[in-house]
This record gives sequence, structure tokens and C-alpha cells, in this order.
Amino acid sequence: MQQRKVINLQVLVEILCLMIFAILLDNLIVSGKYQSYVTPKMIPYFYFAEIVIFIWAEAGIFRLFKPQYKFRLFHCYILIIPILFLILPNAPINSSELASRYGIEAFVLKDSIHTHSHDEPIEITGIDDVNKIIVVKDEEWSGWFHEIMFDGEKYTGYRIVIKGFVFRDLIKMKDDEFIVCRLQMSCCASDLTPMGILTKYERAKELRDNQWVKLEGVLSFDSENRFYIDAINVSPTEKPEEEYIYPI
Repeated sequence: MQQRKVINLQVLVEILCLMIFAILLDNLIVSGKYQSYVTPKMIPYFYFAEIVIFIWAEAGIFRLFKPQYKFRLFHCYILIIPILFLILPNAPINSSELASRYGIEAFVLKDSIHTHSHDEPIEITGIDDVNKIIVVKDEEWSGWFHEIMFDGEKYTGYRIVIKGFVFRDLIKMKDDEFIVCRLQMSCCASDLTPMGILTKYERAKELRDNQWVKLEGVLSFDSENRFYIDAINVSPTEKPEEEYIYPI
């Protein structure tokens, strides 16, 4: 009489943990939620980890019916714990709430900007010196921000077209002021830093925090050496496919 094969429960649990972890990694990539943990440049490593974990899971199938006399699951906790962290819901990032932690001074004064060395020229496009127009592409937002903040005097009077979300500090800002803002990521969502340019707009009170807008205005400096955009037109727009910007 042929002996019936019995499933090895320990191996089965190991396979399930590996498969669940790989599926969660894939979901992070597809949904874009991976940015809560790493920057997009880490995506190739996510794919590599996902493939390796799937291979481990498939390799376990060959041991699925191998007898196991002592049931051990302690080593599975290494995967169970991160699985629980990935399953548990994370509160969405509120851009304006994050920006409010820094205060308006962090946006309008040169000395308060934390950045890399500005000794080397930044490669940016979208400028028409003849007509004095700057069109800021989403992928060049960080470059133009630093260029304007450090050498803004030479762009005074230029017309600029730029996209960002609305941030208003109701205590420190005037009724006609808001900041066109983006969040910069160096490592992951935990280190997101708001970067933005003060904007003067007579209908600023009508704008909603976190609202994404396309802004057209003129670059100017005021008597307090604050750099700002004198808005000509502010219109609602879609959030860019790549919401965050990255250090230059």
C-alpha cells in the first residue's frame, strides 16, 4: 500500500509568507506607494528583491512533502513583521500640513534654503531670454527653484510659468499671498521637504490648500529682499505623474 504524502506545514507557511511578501512588494511598485519608503531610483532593487523572493518560494515547493518532525516557525517572523507593516494602512501625506511645519521663512529667504553646492552650473531648459519667459518643466522644478533663489536678480522681470500645490499660512501670510510649492524627496517620504516660491495674487484667499495650480506671473523682489512671483493668472491643473522632486 502506497503511503499518502503529507504536506509539510512549516514549508507551506514559509512559501505563503514569501509569496505574500513578494505580492506586497509588487503592489507597492504598481500603486506608487513605494515612495513612502524609498525614492524611484530604488525601483530596480525592488524588482530584484521581488524576483528573488518568488524564486525562494518556488524552491520551497520541492520540500513541500518532505517530512518534518519538529515544527518551527520562529524564523518566519522575519517576514511576518514587515508584512504586517505593509498591510497596515498609512495615513496619506498632507502636503500643506507638512509645509506648515517649516513656516513661511523657509520659502522666501535665501539663507534658510538647505541645498547642495551651487558652484557647478545647473542644466535647465525652458528659458527664452529674448522674450524673457521661463517655462518650468516638472522634471526641472528643483533646478529652476535653486537657480532663481540664488541668482534671482538676473531673472527679475521675467515671466514664469510653473506648476505646484497651494500652501497658505493664515497667520503669517497676507490675504493676497500664497506659496506655489513642491515636496522634495532625498531618501523617502519620511524626509520630504517643502520647497516653494512666495506668490502675490489678489484672489489668493479663494485657493484651497493642496490644490494643484498652473501659475503664470512675473518674477520680482520686494523691499524686504523677499523673492516672489507677481501672479497674472492662476488656474487649476492636474497633479503631475511624478509628484515629488529630487535634489539636484
